[in-house]
Amino acid sequence: AKEIEVLNYAENFRRQFVHLYRDRKPLFLAPPNEFSIEKLVCTTLRPTLLPYKELYDWDGASQFVSDYLSYVPLECPNELPEHLYSPTEVLRRQKGNCFDFSNLLCSLLLGAGYDAYCVCGYATKEVTLMDQSRSQCPLLKKKDAVQKEEGKVKKKKYRLRLCVDTTA
Repeated sequence: AKEIEVLNYAENFRRQFVHLYRDRKPLFLAPPNEFSIEKLVCTTLRPTLLPYKELYDWDGASQFVSDYLSYVPLECPNELPEHLYSPTEVLRRQKGNCFDFSNLLCSLLLGAGYDAYCVCGYATKEVTLMDQSRSQCPLLKKKDAVQKEEGKVKKKKYRLRLCVDTTA
């Protein structure tokens, strides 16, 4: 009963948002889950602590998500997905889109004690498709260029002011 009430509040907010900001994309507040039941994104996140110590820090958790799951791009990269699957379903299927990945990673991080959030925004096509073909590999930099970078002294933007001696 309380969840339905919160869903009604979210729907009311969504309608007001659409009315005020007609030119913006719709909000991703309560997509249907794998059972076609509308769930708020925040209730889809479940603090999940798996019995593997390697997953208890952000690096291990992100490595697990990227290695264990197969990435399936959204059919329309500019549109929101039709469903947001639970972390359990994503692990069972071993594949997902960017929303599924972020939902699972956020759940793992919450379970490990991190203050984690899922955010939906915009990125370039190269970022969304993990295209690094135009990026220069840092391992291929010439040794001279690396030494010059190390030799440069960074100019400090901020510095402490010296106390003025006001004694007479």
